[in-house]
Amino acid sequence: MNPIESKLYLDSFLDNNIQYNLSDYHPKEKPTSIFLTGSTGFLGIHLLAELLSSSKASIHCLVRGLDADDGRRRIIEKMGSSSFCVEVALKNKM
Repeated sequence: MNPIESKLYLDSFLDNNIQYNLSDYHPKEKPTSIFLTGSTGFLGIHLLAELLSSSKASIHCLVRGLDADDGRRRIIEKMGSSSFCVEVALKNKM
């Protein structure tokens, strides 16, 4: 392993002092709005599909485009290429 690979490998581990306890998280309410970035990427499109199917929140996606319609078109195209059929949900929630 070269020095850069070695450094990257060591950086992939969290310090032992950094810990997260899920039992500390107690949301008081369900979110009414969600801001999602990266929604046209591989992971983002799956997150968006899950949110659309499981949440009643309004979902706001940051997408590159000429305008809102162009951004919406990009998301719908990406969902179509990923075998998602949620165009109706998109129109209702975004």
